[in-house]
Amino acid sequence: QFPNACGEPDDADHDGMSNLQEMYAGTDPTSAKSALAFESTARPEALSDEDKTPVAEDKIAFYIQTVPGMTYDLERCDQLNSEWSTATTVTATSTQKRVVLARPAGNAFYRVVVRP
Repeated sequence: QFPNACGEPDDADHDGMSNLQEMYAGTDPTSAKSALAFESTARPEALSDEDKTPVAEDKIAFYIQTVPGMTYDLERCDQLNSEWSTATTVTATSTQKRVVLARPAGNAFYRVVVRP
């Protein structure tokens, strides 16, 4: 699909991720702008039916760009200098996944990690 990206260890777009890592993330290995990231809003056409249901007020929803069949950990920490812990693990069934968690009492940091 991406003829300009040669071998698995190559980094054709020079973004610090190998072609293999980009394959797992579902990103374009030839474009540094293509990244595994949180998305600020839902893309209803990309969500599964279960991810379109209302979210309770005591919950927070995250939307991430995903590859169907891939598994992702959503990790959390309260301070950036502390250890990250897995808040939940999800497997995508569409190109965007909504992850719903309990709303934190204070500030929290989140990141998404692709499981190989």
